[in-house]
Amino acid sequence: MGKRSLPFTAKITALFLCILFLSSCAWMRKEIVEISKSDVKNAQALRTASKNFLSTWRINSGFIRGVLKDRLDQFPKGTIEAMDELDELCKKTEWDDFELGYSVGLRVHILGDLIKNTLKIYAPNVLKFLSL
Repeated sequence: MGKRSLPFTAKITALFLCILFLSSCAWMRKEIVEISKSDVKNAQALRTASKNFLSTWRINSGFIRGVLKDRLDQFPKGTIEAMDELDELCKKTEWDDFELGYSVGLRVHILGDLIKNTLKIYAPNVLKFLSL
């Protein structure tokens, strides 16, 4: 049996696909590097924002606890624990990246629960119109 050769059009198609694949790999490498540069900028912005948020947390915590005073026990235990964790974190003056990211995550968690539960307490009819 002799060696079978691919038709000319199949060879051209295969060559075209290889060139397309290789050029798309180069494009992907460039895009991945650009995305990573953007992620570095986002991380730096989050570090700055985290430190700013931690610097204001004590006053915000005091305000929240003062406003909700007798109703604080109506909030989920996890929300109160998150507030306590932030109270402890903001006492520090230096944080690692995990603590900075974690503090923002706690703050988002707290604010979501505070808004939802405050509406339940003070404006339960509003919840009919929102999908929380």
